[in-house]
Amino acid sequence: MLAAIAATEQEGWPAYGYQLAKRIAGDSAVAALTGSIYKSLARHEAAGYVSSRWESLPGSMPDSRPRRRVYSLTENGKCLLEQSDEQSISGRAPSSSN
Repeated sequence: MLAAIAATEQEGWPAYGYQLAKRIAGDSAVAALTGSIYKSLARHEAAGYVSSRWESLPGSMPDSRPRRRVYSLTENGKCLLEQSDEQSISGRAPSSSN
């Protein structure tokens, strides 16, 4: 989940739930994942790894579609992602001194 948010941010796009589900599961399984993605995002937000906000639509678009909730990594989320990347590269758990 955190890696999907980070990749979306690096591409310069806002990370919203449906888009993250597509990135993780692909087009074919997105419907099955959509319900659980929001639970996972809420858990990550409660843990302090993700923050969210409602997107603001341009003045010319307010009735064209509903606003989306946009997610981004917090500093804690970025640190956790870096630690998990280091763990997968080294094959061992992050040190407990962090």
